[in-house]
Amino acid sequence: MITVEKVKVFASWDGDIDMFTRAGRKWEKDLVSDDDWALIERILQDQIVIKRNLVSPERVVKAVERFKQVCENDEVVEMIGKLAEKFMKPKKRSFLL
Repeated sequence: MITVEKVKVFASWDGDIDMFTRAGRKWEKDLVSDDDWALIERILQDQIVIKRNLVSPERVVKAVERFKQVCENDEVVEMIGKLAEKFMKPKKRSFLL
């Protein structure tokens, strides 16, 4: 079950599983399993393709059903939706001259 606390940990690492694995604190790793991380990534990806209108209405229905099954409540779905919007924005890059 994906909870608010798990999404907060995921967001604090910007979805970077490598950095989380290397530098995450014990309590974070105890809270968020690899399976939880992967599930949050799947939900996030579903949210992104839905927001970009890249899926059929049937796929949207299936995704919403999955959200209800694996997310603790609507707040979790909304949090992941906000993360999706953040990840959809182009990243600013700085270049050294």
